[in-house]
Amino acid sequence: MHYNYKIYDLIIKSNIKIAGLLEVDIINKIDINISANKINNLDILKIDNPYKYYFENNGFNLIIKDIAFYKVSDTNNINIEYSELSTLEEISLFLLGSVLSVILYQKKYLPIHASSIETDKGCVFFSGDSGMGKSTTLNSFIKKGYKMVSDDITALSFKDNNIEIYPSFPRTKIWKDTADKLDIEIESLNKIHRDMDKYSKPIDQLNFSNKVLKPYILYEIKQHENISLPFIENVNGIDKLSVLNRNTYRYQYIEDMKIKREYFKQISLLAENIQIKMIYRPLELNSVNDLVEIIEKDFKL
Repeated sequence: MHYNYKIYDLIIKSNIKIAGLLEVDIINKIDINISANKINNLDILKIDNPYKYYFENNGFNLIIKDIAFYKVSDTNNINIEYSELSTLEEISLFLLGSVLSVILYQKKYLPIHASSIETDKGCVFFSGDSGMGKSTTLNSFIKKGYKMVSDDITALSFKDNNIEIYPSFPRTKIWKDTADKLDIEIESLNKIHRDMDKYSKPIDQLNFSNKVLKPYILYEIKQHENISLPFIENVNGIDKLSVLNRNTYRYQYIEDMKIKREYFKQISLLAENIQIKMIYRPLELNSVNDLVEIIEKDFKL
């Protein structure tokens, strides 16, 4: 049995279910083929670190300890060998993160490590280090009625120097403490990983974008120790490139893949076509609404 899915504007054909992706009718255009099998010999998954990756022969290999071994070849083939103890959410987590990012790079997309929403003026991104509130901000905007574009990786297409952003898939990853703040029930949700207190939350189709969007504003969220309310600063000139660099998903892959020249062209073009702003928040954010309201007020100007 096979399943057909759509993510961004790519069609995936897979012999296993993939958590969260949108199923589509059988069509002739297949961009990514996935072949997955359980393995009995788990020695290959017994590594010292939580994960290990390496590039060889124009391919990419990723081993996630005790969960799965992923192999990318020929820009559109993914082979997965997984432990029978691994959950569908765990297998999908790394497939739709590190593994998919390699194929996006190969197909000349730019993956930005940011959640994003649809607005009347285009796509608005939320980036920042872990713990800065990307997930909280995204889910707060969804509760306000905005449509989600992407939860973790926002992928940009640069066909003919025309920047386009396609929706990812209708699911967010949400920490338990974030769910508690937003009164989101997690009892019926699946954990994304056995060692994380983080859950996979489906998004209703009414709250998921179905449009191809242009980039509008990227907000990078940072903490500031001497403030009580969030505030925003514009980023200009060459500093925009620095923000894009540090928020590029799996930036370390770029040198291994020998795509630095293409990457620089992409972020330079993006910097010309997107506003970038820093939003500083207090160390202890007393109200999520304070952060969301100041962002909403800013992008509606």
